[in-house]
Amino acid sequence: MALQSNKLIKILGKSFRNFVTNPKLISAFRPSSPLRSFLALGVLTLAGYVGNYFNVSLFFGVDFLFGSIAVLIIVSLYGMEWGTLAAMIAASHTFFLWEHPYAAIILTFEALVVGWWLRRKRQNLLVLDGFYWIFIGMPLVWLFYDGVMGVQDQAVLLIMLKQSVNGMFNALIASLLLTHSPISNRTYATVTYDRAHNTKGWRELTSGRVSFSLALECNCW
Repeated sequence: MALQSNKLIKILGKSFRNFVTNPKLISAFRPSSPLRSFLALGVLTLAGYVGNYFNVSLFFGVDFLFGSIAVLIIVSLYGMEWGTLAAMIAASHTFFLWEHPYAAIILTFEALVVGWWLRRKRQNLLVLDGFYWIFIGMPLVWLFYDGVMGVQDQAVLLIMLKQSVNGMFNALIASLLLTHSPISNRTYATVTYDRAHNTKGWRELTSGRVSFSLALECNCW
């Protein structure tokens, strides 16, 4: 009698184990990839806004923002359109922080331009973002702050330096996360992130092939 009970328990246990480990059953209760991708996009967008909300105040009213880290990750993983939308949401906090829309316009344009360049060239994110700030972002800062708002020249130069350094620092963090973390796999993104191009860009940076473009900005100050 006891022997039959043990056999029955073993059979039931084996059947239950096969049932709960059935791949079809697991996939039925697992969220689909599009749902995970959408949820990850929402979390990253929220992280972009939070990164700008919890900023670091340095001096003379200069604030260091972190929102574009998440925004540039979205640009790399989800494309230019979603990245630009995320940048608009994240950068909207700067209107309450500085009481003007021009910083939000510059940060949104960063996502648009870098996303467009990534779509065409698939180059290193940090290099493209550096090009944006040197050739587009900094002139826009001068246009808005000096030409539109009438800010003093010394203050404009300080803002140009701060925003460009802030932007490229965030691009550096985003690039490191994309290259050396599983974030591109965990988000189930709609765009396949090409680590090879990013790694190649890092080699170019360390070998000095783009040192001229970075030194150009330093010499301007």
